[in-house]
Amino acid sequence: MNGISGTFGSMAGIAEQGTGRADHAWFTAFSGDLALSAWPTDDGRGVASPGDITRAILDAR
Repeated sequence: MNGISGTFGSMAGIAEQGTGRADHAWFTAFSGDLALSAWPTDDGRGVASPGDITRAILDAR
């Protein structure tokens, strides 16, 4: 979340699905009066993928 000004916060996590299946990762963030969460499923990138999605949305506002 580098470069975001003002008050913001974020949290990330991973939900394991079991042997041989990609983990689900999630990322949630807020900045000012905007809050959002991303949860792409089965992409195997960990929290990088939902973090990228969330950051793109916050940058676009």
